[in-house]
Amino acid sequence: MNVMEIMGPDLAKLIAAANANLKRVPYVYNVQGYGALGNGINDDTSAIQAAVNDCIANGGGVVVIPRTSTYYKVTGFINATLTDGMSLVVMGDGYPELRFTPSTFSGNYVAMFNFLSVSDTPVNVNVRVEGVKFNGIGVPEQWTVTDFNSLKTIIGLDIKATYAYVNDCQFDNLYGYGLRIKNYRKAIVNSCHFEKVGGHWYTTDGYDSFGDSVYFAFAQDKYAIATASNCRMIGYPSDRPRLSRIAVTFEFGAGNGYIENCYMEGYDRGVHVEAAYDMKLDIEDVTIERYDVGIFVHGGAKSVTVKSGKFFDNQGSYAGTSGPVGTYSITNAPDFFQFNNCIFDLAADCESFIDSLTYFYNCEFKSNTGRWTMKSVLVQNFTDCVFIGKAVYFYLSQVEKFIGCKFLGKTGTGQTEVLRFEGGFAKKFADCRFVNAFTGLANCIDFNFEFDSCRFEKDGTLTLTDDAGNAVTGFIFNFNTTIIIRDCIQVVNAAFPFDYYGGTGTRYLGTNNKVVNNVWSSYP
Repeated sequence: MNVMEIMGPDLAKLIAAANANLKRVPYVYNVQGYGALGNGINDDTSAIQAAVNDCIANGGGVVVIPRTSTYYKVTGFINATLTDGMSLVVMGDGYPELRFTPSTFSGNYVAMFNFLSVSDTPVNVNVRVEGVKFNGIGVPEQWTVTDFNSLKTIIGLDIKATYAYVNDCQFDNLYGYGLRIKNYRKAIVNSCHFEKVGGHWYTTDGYDSFGDSVYFAFAQDKYAIATASNCRMIGYPSDRPRLSRIAVTFEFGAGNGYIENCYMEGYDRGVHVEAAYDMKLDIEDVTIERYDVGIFVHGGAKSVTVKSGKFFDNQGSYAGTSGPVGTYSITNAPDFFQFNNCIFDLAADCESFIDSLTYFYNCEFKSNTGRWTMKSVLVQNFTDCVFIGKAVYFYLSQVEKFIGCKFLGKTGTGQTEVLRFEGGFAKKFADCRFVNAFTGLANCIDFNFEFDSCRFEKDGTLTLTDDAGNAVTGFIFNFNTTIIIRDCIQVVNAAFPFDYYGGTGTRYLGTNNKVVNNVWSSYP
């Protein structure tokens, strides 16, 4: 009998029967029938291992762990060695807790539960884990350890299988990894909660090798799929010395990746992609908070698409990159990044290279005292985006078009230079609206900036200022740059020029340029 056939409505009946009859139900192995007590005192390691061994010896099945009033004490790793064609399910009945308090610790890593195929290319090896709490509180945090060989890190769940499905599990107090899945064709992590999971080596160097909530790696081929959905991934609290390493990692040929409806907090990188050169990564409805780099591509990935992403409270940097998104080098960078309906709330100044063609649609860039410096970025277009405060600084970057965008200065805060370009260019601003805001253009020699059918508004009592607090008496701070004003409108209640300072020239084209003085239309 294939155990996957009993994963439907009959599974609940089998578990109920196993609870009543302990281990006398075919294909279902209740750990309490092997002596596990779950009283928080008795060492249940050998009993749980015996249930797993019996299940494997009989060709696979379901290992049931019933809930108790306390927890199951585990002092050593539980190992399940799987051969091709085998299926194994570990099912929590009532959400039991396994608490790891190791009696000994060999090497740098130890896993609470290992499901490892004997083959590096498993064939029809199925693993499912559902409704279990993995608590690694017995392994202390080790923020101050500086000898890597002295580190003792823990993995909540380690799986090497063709098909892996982890659902409705909880991972707590794991200084190391929450969950690792490798050598898969399909890996699904759904409705799991990770808290105080990760940790980080005391400095960023060659030992930046642990500290993830979910780690996907070594997919069997480029058609493999790895998914994380409906999960909460929280590192350690802000009073710890460093952020944890990564919320979700795709590494070493991870196939195609999907992240949906997830919350990530307290990680150096929210999402990390490395050496996954054929990967198409889709991210949707994800919030990344208290981070250094939201999405970091360290070589690899064909494309990255982000829909309804929210980025809050950026902090430090990783590998010279900081902010919502960045790449490590132009070598093997994605063909493109695309962002739809995203919010970038910038708490601190950040700086990133994006060595790919990039698109932004309906996104909001908001300075919450921070500014995002984009270096050597090629943006095809910003369409229907909103920029608030001193949001973005383009350095040696190229933007084809801003279409239908709104640029809103934050009055009373000195954040009225919403955009700044130094070197590089933006070919055209079309149908854009500037409210109490100006654009700084510096040393963009030999490039034309064209403003076509744009609307510029300013309250006559407001003074626009640059970062140094100097007054700017124009909507475009123009230094060594040629600008073209075509069919634009000013709405002000005092005389105010389009451009200030004067560069190599300003050309007014079209017949519809006009200034409407003594009229003020507030931004709705």
